Amino acid sequence: MPTTGCTGTSDKNASGSSSDKSIKVWDTATTRNMPCIATLTGHTNSVFALAMDPDHGRLFSGSDDRSIKVWDTAAADGSFPCIATLTGHTHWVRALAVDPGNGRLYSSSVDHSIRVWDVPAMVNVTWTDSRGEQSRSQPEGVISR
Repeated sequence: MPTTGCTGTSDKNASGSSSDKSIKVWDTATTRNMPCIATLTGHTNSVFALAMDPDHGRLFSGSDDRSIKVWDTAAADGSFPCIATLTGHTHWVRALAVDPGNGRLYSSSVDHSIRVWDVPAMVNVTWTDSRGEQSRSQPEGVISR
């Protein structure tokens, strides 16, 4: 399966997403033959977007299943568990960006929306239609843990 996205997970790991619905985490501390140390599963369609919040130890993955999953990269047992699923987009999630300085995650989708998420609270705080047709604060975004 082709790799569809990548991000640094920490100073010693990198993550890549795939059309096989998974995220792989590789150990980059070794310079040759980086071993895969974890395969993260839970999305029900291809994963195209990844972003890392190093301040909170969170990896975010956006998928064609219209969800964003939040993975704990700082889990003591090294298991990278999924700790939340953010929903609200009505079409494929294509890009993610993190602003760790203000604790925000930004997501964009084929549904023409850009959503802003409060990372520590895991709450969708605002969204806008990129065509300028709609703009709302306090939208309904479903957060499941």
